[in-house]
Amino acid sequence: MPSTWICALLIGGLVFLLGCQTPIGVDRVGMTRAYEQITASTLTGPQLSADSETVIGRYGLEKLAQDSPDLAIAKLQEEACKDNRRDVLFALAELSYGTAHNYESYTWVTIHQQGQQALVSLPGKKAARGYYFASAVYSYFYLFGDSQDPVPDRYDRHFRIACDFYNRGLAKALTKENSDDVSLISRELKLPYGTVNMTATRPGFPWSEAQFHEFVAADEYTVRGLSPRERVAGLGMPLIGIPDRAAFGSNWPSYYMPGIKVPASAFLRVDGTVCDMTSTRLKASLELYSGYNVREVKIGKETVPLETDLTTPIAYGLQSSIQWKARMAQFFTGKELMKSGVYLTHPYEPGKIPVVFVYGTSGSPSDWAQAFNTLEADPVVSARYQYWFLVYNTGNPIAYSGWLLRDRLDKVVHELDPQGKDAALRNMVIIGHSQGGLVTKLTAVDSGDKFWSLVSDKPIDQLGLKPADRELLSNMLIFEHSPYVKRVVLACAPNLGSILVNNFIQTLAQHLISMPSDLAQLGTSIATLGGSQNAAIKKLGGKVPTSVANMNPDNPFLLALHGLPLADDIKGDTIIGVLGTGPVEDDNDGVVAYKSAYLPGMETQNIVHCGHGDVPSNPAAIDDIRRILLLHLKETSSTMSAK
Repeated sequence: MPSTWICALLIGGLVFLLGCQTPIGVDRVGMTRAYEQITASTLTGPQLSADSETVIGRYGLEKLAQDSPDLAIAKLQEEACKDNRRDVLFALAELSYGTAHNYESYTWVTIHQQGQQALVSLPGKKAARGYYFASAVYSYFYLFGDSQDPVPDRYDRHFRIACDFYNRGLAKALTKENSDDVSLISRELKLPYGTVNMTATRPGFPWSEAQFHEFVAADEYTVRGLSPRERVAGLGMPLIGIPDRAAFGSNWPSYYMPGIKVPASAFLRVDGTVCDMTSTRLKASLELYSGYNVREVKIGKETVPLETDLTTPIAYGLQSSIQWKARMAQFFTGKELMKSGVYLTHPYEPGKIPVVFVYGTSGSPSDWAQAFNTLEADPVVSARYQYWFLVYNTGNPIAYSGWLLRDRLDKVVHELDPQGKDAALRNMVIIGHSQGGLVTKLTAVDSGDKFWSLVSDKPIDQLGLKPADRELLSNMLIFEHSPYVKRVVLACAPNLGSILVNNFIQTLAQHLISMPSDLAQLGTSIATLGGSQNAAIKKLGGKVPTSVANMNPDNPFLLALHGLPLADDIKGDTIIGVLGTGPVEDDNDGVVAYKSAYLPGMETQNIVHCGHGDVPSNPAAIDDIRRILLLHLKETSSTMSAK
C-alpha cells in the first residue's frame, strides 16, 4: 500500500478518535435538555416516549406508526388482547393521544377500517375526538385493568403521564366543536374501531342538569391575578360549572350571588376490557362531582383523588363580575349594584364552620379572593370550614353596616338551619379588613347605652319618630353580640381612627357620599323634630354621618367602640400591617397606625410587613389566618362535640 494511503488512513483514524461520536455514549447538555429526553412524550411534543417506541418496535410497527398511525393502533390493539402487559396499554394511550393531536390540525383525515380494505374520510376534529377518547380509555385500563404486571407504582413517571393522558384525553373528547363547552350528557361515543355506551350521572354534584348544564374545561384557561393556581392532583377532568339562574326560578337561594361559578370534576369509570374497544360491548359512566366537598372516588378497593382546579372558577367568576364597578359606586352612593347581604361561596355544608370575610372602604369581596383561594386549597382547613362574605356599601355609617352584618347572619342561619341543629353555625369566625374590622367587631360586643348616649339623653321611645325610623335608630345604636360568632379577626382595623382622615376629609366625604333611602329618611326625620325633641338629638344636625366621619380619630362613636370589650364567649385576634423596619409601635401601614390597629385583650397579634391594601392578599397574613383557624378548631372542638 502506498505510503500516502497509509498516512491518510492514520489521519482519518485519528480524526475519528478525537472528534467523532461513538455509537453509544453520553453528551453533556445540561439538566434542562437532559430532562427533555427523560420526560419526552406526545403530551409535550411529537416524539413518542422511549418506552412506547420500544413496544412499537417489539411488534415491528415502527414504519406503520410513522406512515399510518391509525393502522398501527389497530395492530397494537390486536396485540393488547393477546399480550396483557401494561406497557402495551401505555403505548396505545400515548399513540392515540399523539394521533388525535395531529388530526386536530387537519380538515379531513382518512381512517383505515379495521379488518377491511375500505377507507373512511372524516373531519379532522371529529376523528381526533375518537382518538382522544381512546387515549383516556386505554389510560384507564393501564391504571386499573387486569394484567400480568403489577399495578403501576405511584412514583413511576409513566403513572403520572398516564393520568394526564386520561385527564386531557377526556377533556378533549367531550369538548364541543368550536366551543369551550363540555358536553356531560348520556350518549354513545365513537372510538376509532368501536363505540362506548356512556351514561352521565351526578353522584357528587348537588344541582340538577337543568340548573347546571353549562360547563367549561378549566384547563383551557390560564389564570391572572391569583397565585398559585391551586389544584388537587388526581384523575378526572377539572371543570367550571356555570349556573342557569332561570332554571332555579324562585328557588334561587338569596345567599347565592348571581355570578357564582363552581369547581367540578368529571370522572369516567369504564366497564369492560381492552378487547371490547373494537365492539359495542364497552360501557362507561361519566360521574360529576363538586370540587368543594368531594375530593376522591373509589375504584374497587382503591381510593383515587379527583383532579380539581380550585382557582380557575374563582378567576372566571370575577372576570366579568360587577364587583369591579361596584367598589367606588357602593362607597359614594346609597344604591346597590351588588345587593347587600351575606353570601355563600358554594353550597351550604352542615358541620363546617363558616368563615365570613368583610372587606374595607371602597372594597369588594374580591379583596379576599387570594385568601379564599389559598385556604380552600388547604385540605386540613377546608375540611372543617366553609367560606362566606358580606356585601355592603362602605360609605354608610359603620354602625349601620354592623347592624346589617348581624341581621343578615341571622337571616341566613335561620334559612339554612331553622331547627338549630348545626353547632358549626354557632361557632363562626368573622374576618374584617380595615373598616371591615370595625364592622366585624360590632358582631362581638354588647353596647348597652354607650352608643345611644352619644346621640340622645332621652329614651328612644320618647322621641317623636316614626316606628320605622325608631327601629332603625335602635338597631344601629343598641348592640348585642351575635349568638353565632365565636371569634373575630381584625386586620388593620382603624380602632383609633385613620391617619388619612381629618375634619376636612370628613366634611368633603359628607358632601360626596349619599345614603340609602332608609338612612336618608332617618336624617330627614331627625331634622324635622321640633323644640325639645330636636334638642335631645346631639350633634347629628339632621345628617347621618358617613363611615369616613366614623374613622376620624376624634369621632365619639369610634372611641366608644374602642372602649368596648369583646363578649365573654368571643375570642379576638389582630393582624397589623407596618411599612418600616423600626419599632412597630411608631409605624403604620400607610392608612392605619400600629397604635390604632392594636387592641388590648386580643388572644393573638401578628405583624405583617406590607401596605394597608395588600394585607388581605399578603401570604404572611393569609398564613396567620390559617393559624388562627386551626387554633379556633382546637378551642371549639369540645364545644361542638358536646352539641
